[in-house]
Amino acid sequence: RLSSHSFPGPPSPPSKISNSTLRDDKITVMRCWKAMGGKATKLRRGSEDISEWHGVTVEDSRVVGLEWRMQRLSGEIPCELSRLSALKVLCLQANQLSGPIPADFCRLTKLEDLRLHSCSRLCGPIPLLIGNLLSLETLYLHGTGLSGDIPPSFINLGKLKDLSLHSCKFSQTSQSILPPSTIINSKERIRTFFKELAKMHARREWLISDTNAVEKCWSALGGAEANLKGDAKDGIPTDPSTWRGITIENSRVTKVDWSHLGLGGSLSESIGDLTALTTLRLNNNNIHGGIPASLGKLRSLRGLALEHNAFYGEVPATLESCESLVFLNLIENPR
Repeated sequence: RLSSHSFPGPPSPPSKISNSTLRDDKITVMRCWKAMGGKATKLRRGSEDISEWHGVTVEDSRVVGLEWRMQRLSGEIPCELSRLSALKVLCLQANQLSGPIPADFCRLTKLEDLRLHSCSRLCGPIPLLIGNLLSLETLYLHGTGLSGDIPPSFINLGKLKDLSLHSCKFSQTSQSILPPSTIINSKERIRTFFKELAKMHARREWLISDTNAVEKCWSALGGAEANLKGDAKDGIPTDPSTWRGITIENSRVTKVDWSHLGLGGSLSESIGDLTALTTLRLNNNNIHGGIPASLGKLRSLRGLALEHNAFYGEVPATLESCESLVFLNLIENPR
């Protein structure tokens, strides 16, 4: 007679999903290796078992590590690597790779260790959404040709422990905030770097806002764009600090001197957006209309010269809010 005790059944077959996923990872690994000029025989090392392939680490039926440093790999880093969604370690340093870091890398949200250093032909900016790599603890990009600004999303990398960005071609502004040491490997120094990065991008946003306001005001006064900015060379916009009559300090517009330029039109309310402005000289033009009430937002304004124009109407009461104002000239304007 059968016992009432239950007996364990035979072991369950491997999950079809796991097998399928590992098979997909295997195809992706081989495609990426070949795309970078690697030979299949060198990768396989005589085995069809992907866990025995050169530099490949497998855990729980997923590829979690690729360590292919100094393999004479070349060409661009394939976007297809982003399909390895379980990847934790990617080391491609000291190869002959070129082109940009694929933006799709930002989908590798489990990535903990990314090393692309000493690939001098890598170029272009760091992907804007690199801050999506919330698990990242080690990031080495030194000795590459990466350029542009370090993106603001960088400060989202709260788990970062080791960071190296030296000997790249980042913008002068970005390079100015990098610590002098080659590798930043303390939480305190990384936090300090993040604070400086946040300040840098805040200043950049202020400058963009200020220059937009300058452009609006110049246009409202009937000025031609070329007369404000000069001629762009090779399609590159001119530096706002070289614009006609504009003074910039600490990434803010602090002075506007558009006197004696024959300007007409009216003064835009956008002038009130230049909240760091200390001096505004518009005298000896043919500017008409009312004096904008938004001038009252300029708490740092010390000098305001509007004489010899065609302003009319009441002086806005908001000017009383300009606590720093010590010089005001409104003569030779219609009452």
